[in-house]
Amino acid sequence: MLHTPRRALAAALVLLAVSHVLFADPGPTRIAIADAARHEGQSVEVEGIVRALRIDDGARFTLVAGGHALEAFADDGEGLHVGVVARATGRLARLGPDLVLFADAIEVGEPPPVPTMPLSVLTRPDPPPGPLRVTGTVEDGGLRADGVRVRLGDGPWPDSGRVTATVLAVFDQGCGCLRLHAHAVRPWTD
Repeated sequence: MLHTPRRALAAALVLLAVSHVLFADPGPTRIAIADAARHEGQSVEVEGIVRALRIDDGARFTLVAGGHALEAFADDGEGLHVGVVARATGRLARLGPDLVLFADAIEVGEPPPVPTMPLSVLTRPDPPPGPLRVTGTVEDGGLRADGVRVRLGDGPWPDSGRVTATVLAVFDQGCGCLRLHAHAVRPWTD
C-alpha cells in the first residue's frame, strides 16, 4: 500500500509512462503497393516509381512497384516527375470504387537506372520493378519479342515497327494482363 504522497505520485508517473508506450501511435505502416487493399483506412507509407503525373490544384499521380499500381493525391507535387522513386505517407481510402492514397508527405529520390532486359522477363511471377529498356516489334496493340507479346499502354507508341522503348510494366486489372507504359520510344535499327 502507498503511504506517502510521493510514492503515489511516482506510481502514477510510472503508470502514465507505461500507458504512453503501450497506446502511442506507432506511425504509418510501411507496406508494398500489392498489399494496399488489406490496409484500407489506415495510415501507410508506400514507395514506388511515379507514373501518370498530373499537377493542377494539387498532384495526382500513380506509384508503381512490383507490377502493381496505386493512385495517389497530394496537396503539393513539388519535386515529382515521371520516372522518379517517391515515398508517400498518408491514408488509404476509397474514392468511388478505387483505392487511393491521400498523401500527407512525399519524399522524392533519384530515378533508378534503366536496365536493358529481354521482354520475356515480364512473364516471370515477379517482374523487375521500375523502368526497363526493351526492344521488340509493335503490332496489333502489343510489343512482341523473345516469343512473348505484351499489351501496349500509354506512351508515344507507333502503329507498327521495330522499336527500343523505355517502359514501365503495370498490371491492368481491367484485362488481367500487363501493359507497357512507355516513357520513350525510338525506332530500332540493327
